[in-house]
Amino acid sequence: MHSTTPDARYKECQRMSRPLSWIELCRSAKFAGMWVALDSCRFDPDTRQPLEGDVVDADADLALLCGRMRETGRSNCAYFSVTTK
Repeated sequence: MHSTTPDARYKECQRMSRPLSWIELCRSAKFAGMWVALDSCRFDPDTRQPLEGDVVDADADLALLCGRMRETGRSNCAYFSVTTK
């Protein structure tokens, strides 16, 4: 379980000023085991795997994350489960 509240994580994500690469996300302890909502996501054209994106929000519970995204009107995000590497 993550030690910060979903609202605190959302505010942390809002402060990010640059896109994160998928490798950075997977290596980040902050997002380990979490679902992330990525905006402006760029994908590898061959594998269709994410390359980078702007982290909009994150949560261990996908349903809660999707609910918050729906409440804020962010319907164009891509959702991914982050596993550490």
